Amino acid sequence: MSKSKPDLTKKPMPKGWTPKPLARLAPTRNLKVRRAQGMPAKLSDTQRKQLIEWFVNENPPYSVVIGRMWSLWGIETSSGALSNFFRKHCFPILESQDKAFHKKEVLTQIILEIRSEGPVHITASPRR
Repeated sequence: MSKSKPDLTKKPMPKGWTPKPLARLAPTRNLKVRRAQGMPAKLSDTQRKQLIEWFVNENPPYSVVIGRMWSLWGIETSSGALSNFFRKHCFPILESQDKAFHKKEVLTQIILEIRSEGPVHITASPRR
């Protein structure tokens, strides 16, 4: 066996020295890991439906919802978890309601103007 030459480019470390831990890499979309213990996983189906109903019908602040969840169900959560829940479950519902309301508003205006036999001018700005 041949002995390998010592690496002279590395300096000897002082006694008792330990390397610093590497900084954690910021998660990217591709590397994002969902925790199974997150707030939505703790909710039953009825609790999930109740939470969606609160957001869609009442639109309470996150602090109020956090208090309700703790007092009614004993579930502790954060405003960030509620924000993610809202974006995933409630926002699509609100967006579809808004589009349906907008279409109904425009059609009502057109019908009223046709009945009055005046010119049809749509004043509402079109949405996505």
